[in-house]
Amino acid sequence: MKKKERRRFSGLDFSGGSLICYPAITLDGNRSAAFSGCAGVCEYAQDRITLAVGGLPVTVRGSGLEIVSMGESETVISGRFSALIFDAEG
Repeated sequence: MKKKERRRFSGLDFSGGSLICYPAITLDGNRSAAFSGCAGVCEYAQDRITLAVGGLPVTVRGSGLEIVSMGESETVISGRFSALIFDAEG
């Protein structure tokens, strides 16, 4: 009788730049959101902020909205969120 060959999973190889980075949104309830991959601010008001995230306009609607920080890797918005919209119409 022939034995079956078993393969063992040894993990993932991320060498050579095979890890792709996608934009991400991290919500902390309806009071704070961190956006990675933000290319810029399209619109800024106390009740509406639109960011260009990964080539897609993302609009946060609510009250008392403000951009707390904006860096190369992350943009953070705080306030009281009522909607998060993923389209050009916002």
